[in-house]
Amino acid sequence: MTRIGIAALAAVCLASGTSRADDLTHGDELFQRGLALRATDPVAACKLFEEAHALNPHATGILLNAALCDEKAGRIASAAEKFDEAAKRAREQNLSCNDCAKPELESAEAYRDKLLPDLPHVRIVLTEPLPDLRIVVDGKVVPTKIATYDLRVDPGARTIEVSAPGRVTYRTTPTIKVRERRDIVIPALARSVVRSSKKAIGKIALIGGGATVAASVLVGYYASRKYDEPFDLGLCDRATLDCNDRGDGKIKTARTIGNVGTAVGIVGLVAIGVGGYLYLTAPRAREPDGDGAEPSRKRKQRRTRPEDDLLIVPQVGLDLTGVVAVGRF
Repeated sequence: MTRIGIAALAAVCLASGTSRADDLTHGDELFQRGLALRATDPVAACKLFEEAHALNPHATGILLNAALCDEKAGRIASAAEKFDEAAKRAREQNLSCNDCAKPELESAEAYRDKLLPDLPHVRIVLTEPLPDLRIVVDGKVVPTKIATYDLRVDPGARTIEVSAPGRVTYRTTPTIKVRERRDIVIPALARSVVRSSKKAIGKIALIGGGATVAASVLVGYYASRKYDEPFDLGLCDRATLDCNDRGDGKIKTARTIGNVGTAVGIVGLVAIGVGGYLYLTAPRAREPDGDGAEPSRKRKQRRTRPEDDLLIVPQVGLDLTGVVAVGRF
């Protein structure tokens, strides 16, 4: 590694370490403020403890106080989890400081053990196990092995979402009681219906193209009237097609308008052709069979339907302007 690369890596590590240290310092400050408010304003104190826990989730003192707040709020499973984590941290500290964290360890285990009998337990029962399954409980991803075996949850209304690639997410909001043990049965997830925007775009192109062709017809009609005008005024001879200067000017104007109308018509016909192609070739939204494939009978029917072999072709010429449909009827 070059010196520049080493210096850059060192700078990144230093910045990361500084940011982490700042988080820990700020977390300790919030924790001290929470302790000061615990007796007079427990709601505000709990909010500070939660913020401190987010910044420093491994501090034993913060864990214990955040757990007590969860317990008072009725979130007993969350409290038990924090007490258990606090006990784990206290044990780790005791290994290096000759039982200096013994009081914290005993408090955490006592509070946790008191809550354990009241904890609700749920088990997610999957009707159809799927690869890459994702289970989310109250906004948190839960490992499938835990969710389908034994999951401790807080009492009250819970939100459970189960999803998998290519399937419609299943969502349920059961209300769980204290000490309740319940199986949450998840039905087979419906397959996602794939919808294509080609058909909608095709419709828009067909409508727009039709309107453009209609406008070109009106422009062509107006150009035709302008072309006849110099002959009606005697500025041009119909037999010889000779015109005076004024008649020539009007003829040129009529031809310019006619060319504009032709160009507009071509654009409209192209839009109709493209729109027709998109509309007729757009995949049809459908629910596949159990294995994800359509019945062969339906596939055969769709291949033999006339519109699948129908092609819209714009036709522009000296004597013909329009749309030609080519295919089997």
